[in-house]
Amino acid sequence: GSPQTVAVTFTVLPPCKITLPSSSSLAFSAVQGGANPTSQSMVLAASGNCLWPLSWHTTISGTAPWLNVTPVGGTFAASGQPTTLVVAPTVSNLAPGSYSSQVSLSVTDSSGVQVGLPQTFSVTLSVVQPCALQANASSLTFALVVGATASQKIALSDTGSCALPVSWNISTDSASSAWLSVSSSSGSDTGSGGGFGVSVTAANLAPNTYKGTITVAASGSGQASVLNNHLSIPVTLTVSGQPTVNVSGSVNACVDSACSASSPLAGASVKLE
Repeated sequence: GSPQTVAVTFTVLPPCKITLPSSSSLAFSAVQGGANPTSQSMVLAASGNCLWPLSWHTTISGTAPWLNVTPVGGTFAASGQPTTLVVAPTVSNLAPGSYSSQVSLSVTDSSGVQVGLPQTFSVTLSVVQPCALQANASSLTFALVVGATASQKIALSDTGSCALPVSWNISTDSASSAWLSVSSSSGSDTGSGGGFGVSVTAANLAPNTYKGTITVAASGSGQASVLNNHLSIPVTLTVSGQPTVNVSGSVNACVDSACSASSPLAGASVKLE
C-alpha cells in the first residue's frame, strides 16, 4: 500500500498595512496677515490580512499651533476603505518665515496590537511679507520768500510679496491747490520703483505758514491688496516777506594823484547786489 501521497497547500496572505498617497509631503504658502492658504487633503487606506476594524490616530510633532489636521482619529472597517485627512494651516499671528512639522499616523488592530510602524508625512508653510507701499519721505517742508518757487522729488517703492505692477494715483487736497502741485497724477512700479515731483510756489501768497496733503492710493495687479494703500504725505510751506536792505554812507575820492587827502565825490552812484 505504498507510496502514499499527501497534498500540501501553503497560502501566503498579504500583510496588514496602511497606504499613504505617493506624496510624502504637503507645501503651503501665504501672506502675513492675509487669508489662510487653501486646505489640502490626503486619502489613506488599509489593506491586507488585518484584524478588523483598525483604529488610527494622528499626532503632530513638536509645537505647531499653526497646523490643523482633521479628523485626529478614526477607524478602517475593511480592506480598501478610504479615510480622508484634511490639512489646513493658519497664518494668524505668524511672522514671515518658513515653518515645518511632521504628522504621524499610528494604527492598531482590534486586539490592540500596533500595525507596522507609524506612517509620517511632512507639512511646510512659507509665510511671506505682505505687499506694502512706502515713500522715501514721510513729510515735506519748504521755506520760501514771497514770489519764489521750489520743488522736491518723492520716491515710491514696494516691499514684500507684490502682484506687479503696483499702480498708484496721486492727488493733493483742494485747499492747497493754489500753491501745491505734483508732476503726475498716476504711475506704477514694475519692480524698480518710481516716484513723482512736488512743486510749491509763493507767487501769490502772503507771508504765513500753509499746510497741505498729498495722497497716494495704490493697488496691485488685478486689484491685489497693498498695505498703506492710502499713503498721506503732509506738506508745510512757510512764506516770509522779501528782505529790506537799507544803505547809507558816503563815497570819497582822492584830491590828488598822491591821494594826500580825500573829499566827497559828487554825483557818485553805488550798485548793491
